[in-house]
Amino acid sequence: MKLLRDYRIVVPALVLVAGATIIALNQFGANNSKAALATPLAPKIIALADIDASGSKQELPSAHPPGMDSSNPVQQIQFLRTLLNENPDDEMALMGLGNASLMIRRFDDAAPLYERLLQLNPQHLDARSNLASIKLEQGDVDEARNLLEENLKLSPDDGATLFNLGVVYIELKDHSQAVKTWEQWLATNPDSALALTIKRRVNELKADLTPG
Repeated sequence: MKLLRDYRIVVPALVLVAGATIIALNQFGANNSKAALATPLAPKIIALADIDASGSKQELPSAHPPGMDSSNPVQQIQFLRTLLNENPDDEMALMGLGNASLMIRRFDDAAPLYERLLQLNPQHLDARSNLASIKLEQGDVDEARNLLEENLKLSPDDGATLFNLGVVYIELKDHSQAVKTWEQWLATNPDSALALTIKRRVNELKADLTPG
């Protein structure tokens, strides 16, 4: 598994990212990365993996029906449910259905799918990250931290995990740990599109932490 996924999960507004592509969705509106980057950092994440390289479509199993709109989450859900009825342990279908459900904010539908996937594959970083996103959205910040810290044990240099863990620490008011985590992320992602934004935020946090 590649660890250099510096754009996979980020925070300004709500974002979906995968591979080397970032999709910034301003409150699940139109794809508008500039608008999202201009938005102050909010302590929330929505992280979806398995989006294709164009940055606009959910990755689906290759046998999806002709004429299906793979960017339509409702159609995706119908198709992926059919696949899971045929094979409940289909990891790609579990991830895809979880992501499609998450995309339309059906958190109670998405969470059990990620949990099932993690039972099948405990080292699935993306499933655990997305589950952490749901927990954070639902206000269970401690569980979001636990999930991301578990990811970090599996992959200590995972950029997505480091980035989102910094967000969780902000939500927990643990600013010193947020600074430490984001500086670790910046050290391996200096050319990220979000590096300047995070550097500014880190400097602000450091100023707040400095006595006097």
